[in-house]
Amino acid sequence: METKQYSENKIEPAQDFEQLSPLQPVAPQLPPPLPYTDDEVDEENAPKQKKANIIFPLVRILLRKGWLSLIPTILFGGLAFKFVPSSPLGFTGSFQLLVEPLTSEGAKAEPGALTGTNRIAGATGLDYVTQLQILQSPQILEAILKQVQTKYPDFQKFQLRQGLIVRQVVVGKNAREGATKLIEVVYQDTQLPTEGQEKTQERVLFILDAIANKYLQYSLDERRSRISEGVKFIDEQLPGLEAEMNRIQNQIQELQQKYNLTDLSVLATELAGQRSTLNGQLFEVNQLLAEQRTLYLNLKQSLGITTNNEAVEEFTMLQRTRYQDLLARLQAVETQISTELVRFKEENPVISVLREEQQNILAALRAEAQTALGENLTDTENNPQLLGLPNEIRQGRIVQIVDTLTQIDILEVRKRVLEQEQLVLQQRTRDFPEISRRYNQLQNKLQISNQTFYQLLDNRQKLLIEAAQKEVPWQVVSKPDLPRYPDGSVIPVYGESRKKLLMMAAIAGLGLGLGVVLLIDIARNIFFTPQDIDDLVPFPMLGIIPRDRGVTKLTISSEDTSSLSLTNSGAASDANQPVGGYSDNPEFLEAFSLLFAKLRFLAADFPIRSLTIASAQVGDGKSTVALHLAQTAALMGQRVLLVDANLRRPALHQMLDIPNFKGLSDVLINKMSPKEIISRSPLADNLFVLTAGAPTPVAPKLLASPQMRYLMEELESMFDLIVYDTAHLLELVDTNFLAEHTDGILMVVAVKKTKLLAVNQVINDLKNFNLSILGTIANDLR
Repeated sequence: METKQYSENKIEPAQDFEQLSPLQPVAPQLPPPLPYTDDEVDEENAPKQKKANIIFPLVRILLRKGWLSLIPTILFGGLAFKFVPSSPLGFTGSFQLLVEPLTSEGAKAEPGALTGTNRIAGATGLDYVTQLQILQSPQILEAILKQVQTKYPDFQKFQLRQGLIVRQVVVGKNAREGATKLIEVVYQDTQLPTEGQEKTQERVLFILDAIANKYLQYSLDERRSRISEGVKFIDEQLPGLEAEMNRIQNQIQELQQKYNLTDLSVLATELAGQRSTLNGQLFEVNQLLAEQRTLYLNLKQSLGITTNNEAVEEFTMLQRTRYQDLLARLQAVETQISTELVRFKEENPVISVLREEQQNILAALRAEAQTALGENLTDTENNPQLLGLPNEIRQGRIVQIVDTLTQIDILEVRKRVLEQEQLVLQQRTRDFPEISRRYNQLQNKLQISNQTFYQLLDNRQKLLIEAAQKEVPWQVVSKPDLPRYPDGSVIPVYGESRKKLLMMAAIAGLGLGLGVVLLIDIARNIFFTPQDIDDLVPFPMLGIIPRDRGVTKLTISSEDTSSLSLTNSGAASDANQPVGGYSDNPEFLEAFSLLFAKLRFLAADFPIRSLTIASAQVGDGKSTVALHLAQTAALMGQRVLLVDANLRRPALHQMLDIPNFKGLSDVLINKMSPKEIISRSPLADNLFVLTAGAPTPVAPKLLASPQMRYLMEELESMFDLIVYDTAHLLELVDTNFLAEHTDGILMVVAVKKTKLLAVNQVINDLKNFNLSILGTIANDLR
């Protein structure tokens, strides 16, 4: 095998790595601790996944290839225009009806307002929804059809139903606030092959006139029906109201007769006056009674009446039943006089008769008392004091005693009568509030019943007058007519069926075209723009690398990769695959400066010390990204080590034009010291390179070995940043072992090359391995 010759300007091994020692076996040893582990990174600084958005990529596909959908749209539309027959002309006419009064006076004159049926039914206006359904009901349409068939016998009911539209006129967009009291009736008919346009127009107008006449007649019949219902309602209510009025009047009459009621205010005044009068009379009777008793005692002392004589006297008076009967009669008359004085005045003949009877009883009492007491008082044997008095004086005092006793009895009778009247008056006073409430309640009921009764009678009379009128309630505010041009000619309506078919054909063509465009682009299974990568990959896109036409495209010869044929990975089949190069294009390098800045501030609390640059497939440009990212970091003042960890198919040595006789594989297999192999790059003073060495079929074993982990920790302690260029991820696990011990993976995705399904599969695998993905880099190779 020939050895490939490299340029004379070779990179010398770095001289400042004396501290690096050859690797020692580490199987029995634990590696030194990392500066920080994944568990120590707080959640705020960890890369956050975002939700994939498929809508925007689809929109970009339509914007990019949507014009192709015009082809089937035009094709389908043209075919429909050619083969769909033209629809016949049609004509539309309309008229409007005012179905409710405009003014409040008109509303008050409505039968419903007169009878109160609107209030009883809870209605506040016309129910337009129900009314519109009634106007299009089979019964109404049948009557219209009969009238139309008098001139057009072949006219069918389905034609009337299909062409008729009845709706409420609404002004503006708000159906509630813009609703009017107008109903618009629209009818449309199609020109028949056997008739001209004028005949069709004439038929439309005739049908509209028939509809208008029927609707007006319906409104008149409806009003008469409502009036008849109102009269019937009133006739049903009147007997009950009349019976209720009679019942209330009887209750009022009974209350008046029982309590002698005429007016509650007068009754209250009378009760107060009677109470005052009665109290005065009772006081006067008690005073007179005390005076008469005192007088009686004095008279007895003057006559020297003994105790025995008093006993005889009282016994004699009590034994005379006539005297007691007279007292009872006097009490009855006194009670009757007191009762009648409530109804009549003193001058009334009834009171006069009772007063006369009272005087007669009083005279009889005096006579009876004189007869009873005179026999005892004139007995000188039992009353020796009388012998010393002259006869005239003795007779005079005897008469006084008789009168005094009679007066005492009369006053006692009067007192009992007054006390009874006082009890009755007190009871009436206590009953007065309840009587007053009951009386007022009955009066109010009677007043309401009277008002309702006479109002219904008045409304009944008005309804009968209204029923005799023949004025139509509804008004035609816009007569039946056809829409016309300014010159007076009728505006035809073209058939909607042809329009709909043409529109449906165009929409179908457009939908088919858009569907085909979407399916074709989706079937290509690639990212068409960097924005697609940002939308479809659930990780942040950290940078967009523009295309650099000046990048040298180096290839790996078959001689350099001959050893790969020993592996089972199939990498040998990728011989002569372009691997990239390095560039000094300012725009190209500026993209890497922006990428480095984003990485720098991605986790400010935990700066990134090591990166894994990976891609889903071969040829996505990950080696170019790794090289220029390392160069940019070195130019920023960091000590950077670029490691070619693609042990199956190394490429960095060709891009940098440096030898690859020894490298990472030799360090891991032969336990060589890294300082013997690491070289300084001429691209930047702080950029160092560790090549891959000879390709090896045991790359996964080497990268997963403890020696590799120990080497990574030792290198990380010596450099600010280590960039690992790795093998592609799809169907290979080399990168997984390496990325486990770095700060994260940068996924390079090539625009218009990398397969979408491959990226999704790789991302799912990395998630299953619990590996950290910092973000994606869109490599625009277009």
